[in-house]
Amino acid sequence: MAESLSARSEVAQLRRRCDAYEEAVDRFKRKALALRKQNSDLAQVVKRYIVDCKEADGRKTVLPFKIQRSVGLNVNMSTTTVGVRQGEGAGAWGAGATLKRP
Repeated sequence: MAESLSARSEVAQLRRRCDAYEEAVDRFKRKALALRKQNSDLAQVVKRYIVDCKEADGRKTVLPFKIQRSVGLNVNMSTTTVGVRQGEGAGAWGAGATLKRP
């Protein structure tokens, strides 16, 4: 009986370690993907800058190429209240004030 309990706890411990390792691998994959994107963007900017410098021949100042990024806006559209939540401080509306949606 005690042997099976110890085996179960050991298996559970190994399972938790495996789950933790899988989460770490996922984090590393996301980070590697982000770094790969940054690296390709930097290579594109440098390549474009070199081409622009060659074309300018010292006649004008060459500005680096800027990459346009879309930035998302996170909006929480609650059906009852929008604004300051209770306990977040006084601010302009007073402590615990909420704004009602029209």
